[in-house]
Amino acid sequence: HCGAAHGGKGGDAPAYPTITYGSVIHPVAIGSGGCHAPGGGAILLAVAGMVSNNGSISASAPDGQYARGSGGSVCILAGSLAGAGAIRANGGSATSTRGGGGGRIALVVTNAGADFSGVILTNVTAYGGTGSANGGAGTLYLRTASQGPNEGPLIVDNNGIAGAMTMISPLVTDASVQDVWIQRSATLAIGSNQSLTVSGVFSNGAGFAAEDNGALVFAGSGVSTSTVYGNSTFAMLTCTTPGKTVRFTAGSSNAIQALGRLMLTGSAASNVLLRSTTDGASWRLNVSASANQSVSFVDV
Repeated sequence: HCGAAHGGKGGDAPAYPTITYGSVIHPVAIGSGGCHAPGGGAILLAVAGMVSNNGSISASAPDGQYARGSGGSVCILAGSLAGAGAIRANGGSATSTRGGGGGRIALVVTNAGADFSGVILTNVTAYGGTGSANGGAGTLYLRTASQGPNEGPLIVDNNGIAGAMTMISPLVTDASVQDVWIQRSATLAIGSNQSLTVSGVFSNGAGFAAEDNGALVFAGSGVSTSTVYGNSTFAMLTCTTPGKTVRFTAGSSNAIQALGRLMLTGSAASNVLLRSTTDGASWRLNVSASANQSVSFVDV
C-alpha cells in the first residue's frame, strides 16, 4: 500500500499515512519496512583518523515491485573524509506501488581545518524512492570541528523528483541547525505544534509547508544575521533575539498564513532588524488579516 517513512514520508496511500522520525544531526535509527519490504539499516562510524571511501557506504532500502521501505541512517564522525565513493540512505523504489522515504545522513569532521572538499557531496544522497507515489527526501547534515553540535547546514534534496514531504514531526529530534537548504523538488514541512530553529540561512529553492502552529524560529546571537531566500508561506515566524538581523531576498514575497502567527520581539535597547538583501530594494511579508501579530521593538 504505502511506502515507509524515516527522514521523508513514504509515498502515501491516503488511508495509510506515515510519520517521520529520528535525529536530524546524529541519526542512528534504522529505516522502516514498507508493506512488502524492509527498510535500510544503520551505520555509525567513529574514526579518529581519515575515512577514505572509494566504494559505497549504504543504508538504502532495497528496490522492488511493491510498497518499499525507507532509507536508514549513516552517521560518520571522522577526523577527515576523502574519496569519490557513494554514501547513501535512499528510500526503496517500487515498480508497481509507492516508494519509501529517504533516510538520514550526518557527516562530521573533527580535525581542525578539515572540511568536505575531499568528498563528492553529489554522491551523498538520502533521496526518496520512486513509484506510483514518490517518497519524500531524507536529510543530510554536515558539521566541521569549528561548529557546535547544532551549527551545521541541513540539506533537503530529492534529486529533482517531486514526492512526499520531509516532515518535522513529534518523533523528529534535534531540529535546530545553522542553515537550511531545500532544493531539487524536495518539500520541507513543519508539523503541527512543532518547530525548526535556524540561526543562519533559510533557503527555499523547492517547497515548504507548515501545519497549524508549526514554527520557523530564527535564533542565534544578538549580532547574528539570518537570510531568507525564496518565497514561503509560514504558519508561525518567530524571532525574539534583540539585535538580530533577518534579511529577505530583494523582490521576494513571503507570507503568514490565515490563523498563523508573527512574533518579532526586540528590546528597548536593541531592535530586531528586518532588511532586504539589497539596500534600497523592496521585499514583502504579507500577513493574513486573521493571523495573530505580536510585534515590538522592530526596525524595518
